[in-house]
Amino acid sequence: MCFEGQSGWDLRRWKELQAVLSSPIQGWSINNADAVNYYRPTTQFIPVFGLKDYLWPIRSSDLVVNPNLVQNPYW
Repeated sequence: MCFEGQSGWDLRRWKELQAVLSSPIQGWSINNADAVNYYRPTTQFIPVFGLKDYLWPIRSSDLVVNPNLVQNPYW
């Protein structure tokens, strides 16, 4: 099996990757001088993964060569 044991491809195939990658990434605030504030989890960034990201775009040159092709949704 080509992608056996790689959960990212399984989540993409099962259409569950959007729920996993849309949760905020948390980490420690390393800019605080006080130890009390240093170890508090803070949101570093919120990744963006939508329905558009499940399918990759088809190159424009391929669409010109074959008029039967249709661009993937949201691209």
